[in-house]
Amino acid sequence: MTNPSPPGYLDDEKKGRITVTTTEVEYFPPPKTESVVSMGAFVTAPSASEGGTLVPDESDKPSNELSEWQTSIIIITLSGITLTTSMSVGAFTIALPAMAKDMNLTAQFLLWPQSMYSLTNGCFLFLAGSIADHIGNRNMNIFGCFFAGSFVLAAGLSQTGIQLTAFRGLQGIGAAMCLPTAFSIISKTISMGRRRNIAFACLGLGQPLGWFLGLLVGGICEGSPPGWRLAVYITAALTILLGVVNIWSLPNDRRIESSSWSGFYHSVDWIGLAISSTCFGTLSYVFAAISGDLKAIEQPANIVLLCLAALLIPMFAFWMNLQEKNGRPALVPNSMWRNKAFTCMCLMVVLIWATLQCMRLFLSLFFQNIQHFSALNAAVLLLPNVIAGIALNLLTGFLACRVSSYYLVLTANVFGILSPLLLCVINPAWNYWICSFWAVLLSPVSAGVVFTIANLVITDAFPKETQALAGAMSNTAQQLGGAFGLALAGVVAARGSQGGPEGSQVALWLGYRAVFYMCFGAMVVACLLGAVALRGAGVVGTSNEEKRPTTAKQEGEV
Repeated sequence: MTNPSPPGYLDDEKKGRITVTTTEVEYFPPPKTESVVSMGAFVTAPSASEGGTLVPDESDKPSNELSEWQTSIIIITLSGITLTTSMSVGAFTIALPAMAKDMNLTAQFLLWPQSMYSLTNGCFLFLAGSIADHIGNRNMNIFGCFFAGSFVLAAGLSQTGIQLTAFRGLQGIGAAMCLPTAFSIISKTISMGRRRNIAFACLGLGQPLGWFLGLLVGGICEGSPPGWRLAVYITAALTILLGVVNIWSLPNDRRIESSSWSGFYHSVDWIGLAISSTCFGTLSYVFAAISGDLKAIEQPANIVLLCLAALLIPMFAFWMNLQEKNGRPALVPNSMWRNKAFTCMCLMVVLIWATLQCMRLFLSLFFQNIQHFSALNAAVLLLPNVIAGIALNLLTGFLACRVSSYYLVLTANVFGILSPLLLCVINPAWNYWICSFWAVLLSPVSAGVVFTIANLVITDAFPKETQALAGAMSNTAQQLGGAFGLALAGVVAARGSQGGPEGSQVALWLGYRAVFYMCFGAMVVACLLGAVALRGAGVVGTSNEEKRPTTAKQEGEV
């Protein structure tokens, strides 16, 4: 005869079924689920003799308990990374007309510096994330800040378009060291729940805030003797200063026992890294080449590179399947793509970031080249974009653990569609408040919400020991979207401008409007994708402790 279970006791059998409490109904699924795909089964743990670089996956609790003050400092400094990288983008964006005159850049070469930044950044994200998971996120982050800041300064000193493009490319490598590590530090030091949601939201709000500061500082400095270069020098100084601050503010990495470079060599999917980086690099280069001149696609070199990229995509999928079958480390296992939320969010990030980059660039060009505002006035007109982006990121951080991600994403995408649509029907002679204001205000809505939700979904899909790689995945999707969007925008703008007299304002406006139509189409696709693929998705960013009922006064089985 067995003793009856005490009130509130949940045995193993009942945990896999529906438990009814006095407060809520919760479903505790069996240990194996597909709602969040874990890579734990696909990452081999090196033995002690080999020297291990990975530690066992743990619960959602951080490796080191930090005070609220320490947590706040970490969030602020890591948000500064996205702020300074976006600030450089804003400074170079607002300075495009001035740089074109200063360096005699042709229209075909104008987008190359930004395209080169996206190319190198995207190529090195996975590599930087893998190395950071071994040597430590703190060291990689600090070195990346100094590296990126040095080449931002070099870009400000450049005298030719080739120098500017090369230094922007090297800056992209430095940014690739900083962004995934910021993602990983938050995941490893802040437990899952509202605080982590807000931390990821702060990373997101650093983008619109930094971009606007770049526009504002660039507009103010345009009238000074150094011109646009002064804004670049200020950005470089802030980036280097951030590296100095991070030496003091970032927590030390947890010491990993039996860590060795031999174990690191065996724990990283080097062939997968090479395939993915080569594919991204070739695609980005071809996109950049055709963005200035569509006829460049007819050149033999670009045809070969495009065919190579098309061949590498199925090769990457085949290699991931082979690694997974043999129980060896796989960069992004194919089984992860069966997670609908993960796959959907990655695709949506690509589409939304393509739209965001195009909207930011061509809104600035629209105000300066079509409505003839100065660089400083154009920056002021774009201020609602920043305010909306900051507010939405913070709001999403608070709501993510309370409201279904499906409704958050769907609502944001619906509003995001309106921004390019308004610019498709606008008359350049209209007052700013009639149409332009609302387009500027609504343009960051989708990105502000999706950034936080996507980071939470991707974090859950990767194990704790490879969170820097998870950050690389998130940022690679963004960079791929930005590179693809800007390249396609260049082609669309060139085609659209053929409808007017060559070199006229009419032709220029027709090209810009064609880009806004392209952005509208991309947002419609993103909205439909989220509406279909995310149906049934629940709340994200909630810790297991928050999901589990604290009392069980009454229980029963349904």
